[in-house]
Amino acid sequence: MELYNRINNPTTTQSTTKDEGSGGGIGIPLTASIFFGDHPIPSRTFLLQGGGNIISDCSAHDIDYIRWTLKDEVVSVYATGTSSDDELKEKGVIDNATMIMKFSKGMLSCL
Repeated sequence: MELYNRINNPTTTQSTTKDEGSGGGIGIPLTASIFFGDHPIPSRTFLLQGGGNIISDCSAHDIDYIRWTLKDEVVSVYATGTSSDDELKEKGVIDNATMIMKFSKGMLSCL
């Protein structure tokens, strides 16, 4: 299994461990609201060349981290996105997105 960078990042694993997030230290999670912002912001050239699709490229790291923290699997997903300007829209670049995930234990997460 490939582990993404957020799982192995000491700054995130120190504050939220797998045991805390799965019902041990913080109780039983019911909802999670997660804000994702790519830093540094990708260049416009990179985006227009097809790089950095926010749904398929970027959110995978956050989804993997949530699954790992909760020891739970996603059972359904709704995702939608938009472009912040006409040039990006014409090229099919989604640079703003929202994703709602339901987990097998009932938790809902908005990314």
